[in-house]
Amino acid sequence: MADAVLALEAVTVSVAPGQVVGPAHISVAKGALVALVGPNGSGKTTLLRAAVGLTPHGGQVLAGGRPLGSQSAAERARRVAYVPQQSRLEAPLAVERVVELGAEAGVHRADARAAAVRDALASVDASGLVGRRFDALSLGERRRVLLARALATGAPALVLDEPDAYLDVAQRVRLFETLRRCATAGRGLLVVVHSLAEACLEADHVVVVAEGRVVAQGAPTVALDDETLRTAFGVRRERHAADRFHLPERR
Repeated sequence: MADAVLALEAVTVSVAPGQVVGPAHISVAKGALVALVGPNGSGKTTLLRAAVGLTPHGGQVLAGGRPLGSQSAAERARRVAYVPQQSRLEAPLAVERVVELGAEAGVHRADARAAAVRDALASVDASGLVGRRFDALSLGERRRVLLARALATGAPALVLDEPDAYLDVAQRVRLFETLRRCATAGRGLLVVVHSLAEACLEADHVVVVAEGRVVAQGAPTVALDDETLRTAFGVRRERHAADRFHLPERR
């Protein structure tokens, strides 16, 4: 796809002798939110790690139209920002310093970095965490700060592994509003989404992974049709409209 900010072309990952995830063909267009869904253990995180160059793989990953493997670490950081399912960051750093580490990847002027940090924290409702130590935060608070760090990079591609984990209902609503704003601003997002309802409501394109293979993809109603729901997830669809939650108007 010509306007893809990130593309996986026949990507395969060997996870054990005789066990391979893929081949996966996934294109993340500029301005699109692509949801990656599937049962636990189906290979979603494995594909994300391949997409950001963290695990050896066959096939090819393109970022900005260029092979990811040919780019320096600095170039990768400017093109693709990644929020893992579980972060190993345990440093006693201030929240704003953690986010600034993301801004340093793509923003060079000090005043612009400071603005990027403020904007990123505000966008995930984490401005109130400024001054606190990252390692003293709750899991949900850490997720919000790590998302802010990814946003602060300014990278055109965001790769997020279950970013709504540990968030309460209001925070989850705010998260997807933030992700939609990112897409509207022209970023492309590849996001592992746990809830099929949220994938249907929030995504522009859905990729379904089951037993290590991409078994369906397309618009939510196409990718998550009755047959795929039955064979990949073992569930059926209830024929009524899903609830969509909104934050109240601020007065």
